[in-house]
Amino acid sequence: MALTRIGLNQSINLASNVTGTLPVANGGTALTSGFVNGGVNTPNFRAYLSASGISMSSSTDTTCIFDAENYDTASAYNTSNGRFTIPSGQAGKYFLSACIRNTIDSTNNSFDLLKTMIFQYNSSDSLVLEINNRQNAAFTNKPTGQLNGIFNCSVGDYFLVKQYINDSGHSMVSSTSGNATWFYGYKIIE
Repeated sequence: MALTRIGLNQSINLASNVTGTLPVANGGTALTSGFVNGGVNTPNFRAYLSASGISMSSSTDTTCIFDAENYDTASAYNTSNGRFTIPSGQAGKYFLSACIRNTIDSTNNSFDLLKTMIFQYNSSDSLVLEINNRQNAAFTNKPTGQLNGIFNCSVGDYFLVKQYINDSGHSMVSSTSGNATWFYGYKIIE
């Protein structure tokens, strides 16, 4: 099969029965072995809350300690203190995501602010990402906060997920498979 240079606003149709390797030009050099794998997104982890729910006090940042893991390629997440720590030799950019579902107390459901936060701790110890959910609690069955972002990380930096609610009688919901309250992340290939 012969390839020709394709300009802007042009398309190419390839036959469905084409077989063999497709050489790709890379900076003027032809690759003879086909496509090159760009790498893997490791380290990566996924943790979730499996035990009893975590009680939340009104108007307090409550740390969520995810006590079980689906996977953790570098043993970088600690199920006893809730920290994801950047391992030695793994500095770079990371995609992190967290979701926290809460119970609702039918006798005390007057909250109007639910904040879910990811804190990055390093030499400057700062809140990096926060999402505020303002809502009328009377219409909310299980208030949930979810957020994600990309973080620039150095070795030894660690992350904690916290949640704030301005009402009492709520707790973070646990689950056996990790479908309610979870935290995951992976290093981005650069």
